[in-house]
Amino acid sequence: FYAKAGDYLIDLGIPDAYHVQVFRLQQAQLQNLMNLNSQSRFKDRLLAHRSLLVPLTVQESSQHSAQEILVHYRTHGKTPLFMRLFPKEIFLERDTIDNVLNGIVIGCLLVVIPLLVIGFQSVQNRNYRIYAALVITNLAFLLQIDGYSFQFLWPDSPDWNMRMPHLIACNVMFWHVLFAIQFLQMRQRLLSLYLWHVASLWIIIPAFFLELFWDIEEGIRFLMACYTALAMVTAYRALRQQIPAARFYFIGT
Repeated sequence: FYAKAGDYLIDLGIPDAYHVQVFRLQQAQLQNLMNLNSQSRFKDRLLAHRSLLVPLTVQESSQHSAQEILVHYRTHGKTPLFMRLFPKEIFLERDTIDNVLNGIVIGCLLVVIPLLVIGFQSVQNRNYRIYAALVITNLAFLLQIDGYSFQFLWPDSPDWNMRMPHLIACNVMFWHVLFAIQFLQMRQRLLSLYLWHVASLWIIIPAFFLELFWDIEEGIRFLMACYTALAMVTAYRALRQQIPAARFYFIGT
């Protein structure tokens, strides 16, 4: 890329990675800009930010020469990077807006949870409490993938941070299964799918405990893909049978 002289930030677009090395190639010289791995703590970052940022300064003498950034990395689920280069001032403005929008979403979820747990107690319907647990786990997943958890909750526990996306994903699936069974009254209306969901629980629970001690990321990704397909089939079958709650379940899924 070519850039005017000034201070820039490269946003790698991810909150963490198993490893990430960033190099700057300029005039046949290689400069190491970042070198982090799965054991790096939050304070090891170049900038104390929830996303992985690489500061870059372009000197007046080099602004007309081509500058090449090389990145070697491994992310969760082998997700590709969506890197963006920002002038420092522009990034700070956008980051402020992003934090405000995230705060609105998180605030709304925090309001919904007590309403579901307490506000509907008189209904005597545990669907609301199961749905509240589903909201809580989705909130935890949002905080994790946006990098807030590593920054504020466990900045000195990188290994735990690496496992959390998969552990939270197992919890999301667990509560989604329970919610689907109760909400769609599967035992009475969709018996075959009810048995598939019960079988899913017997896979999700051991997967959660295995991930606590061993890295089984590929297995959990496969489990997530399979359950997503099962949820979509369930939504379709529920719509076909005109179950009253089917549309809400379909949209949520």
